[in-house]
Amino acid sequence: MTAPRVSVVMSVYNGERHLGSAIDSILQQSFSDFEFIIVNDGSTDGSTEILREFESRDSRVRVIDQTNCGLTIALQTGCAAAHGEFIARQDADDWSDPTRLEKLINLFDLQTDAAMVGSWAAYIDDDGELVELIERCANSREATHRLLYEKYGPPAHGTVMFRRSVYEQVGGYRTCFYFGQDSDLWLRLGIIGQIGYVQESLYRARISANGISGKHAHWQSQFGKLGQQCHSARLQGQSEQPFIARAEQLRQAFLSQRSNRSSTTRQEAAAHYRIGTSLSRRGNPRARKHFWSAICLNPLHVRSWCRWGATFLLRAGSSQKGSGRQVTS
Repeated sequence: MTAPRVSVVMSVYNGERHLGSAIDSILQQSFSDFEFIIVNDGSTDGSTEILREFESRDSRVRVIDQTNCGLTIALQTGCAAAHGEFIARQDADDWSDPTRLEKLINLFDLQTDAAMVGSWAAYIDDDGELVELIERCANSREATHRLLYEKYGPPAHGTVMFRRSVYEQVGGYRTCFYFGQDSDLWLRLGIIGQIGYVQESLYRARISANGISGKHAHWQSQFGKLGQQCHSARLQGQSEQPFIARAEQLRQAFLSQRSNRSSTTRQEAAAHYRIGTSLSRRGNPRARKHFWSAICLNPLHVRSWCRWGATFLLRAGSSQKGSGRQVTS
């Protein structure tokens, strides 16, 4: 059998709530020459049954089971099993536009010097409400420069597609980056070739207080800084090994304390605050729900109290204005 042009790689760990929608969004793509590799990273919920059902229905789906090792090792497993010329990412709680793969392939065909392509992304909360739309520039030279020197990478991990040959050339995902494995990879890819963006939002990324960016934002930030330090060392012709060693130490530190519930709760509260703030900027009244969730998780989160109180007063003021209009009409 000939190899497919694209290998879509996904990892899932206890993601049954949105898993079916994420898989369907790939299987319904207008571009069909792909294999769909899904690494089941030790799920203990209903994810395994959902995966088996899809695998039995569509020959393009290939499920790989492993014990829970985390996203980085799961992606290493999936990419090592890929046969396609290109590897496209998809996260288990996100959604791809039906034309996403087709438009990314078309961009690769136009930009033969590109190592990676992507698109804009719309971030949504657990209720499907738009939190933020992240765009990137059309000019590939500028986009590559901004990635390498201004910390402006792809809007979301799942938006990208990269050449498998270049992925292997730079060494792929690196185990020491338990989090931040995506930006560490992008910075190494950007040295080899350019990055281009389809000028459309083709991906909906779910942002949740219970997700990685919610529960582990502090750790994610630390890994991200180490990835940037590795990148700076490479640009200056220096060894990145001191920062690789620190990343491994940080990975071990995270693994030794990840059951610390009090720390996780504070991070979830902070995530609800960030989501609420983004919704508030858009004038979305659902911001109030996230501020209250932050308060319930961490009653000492003063900024959430202030934001929650402000939305309450704003709502009350709007009701009074509405009442006044009715009286005068």
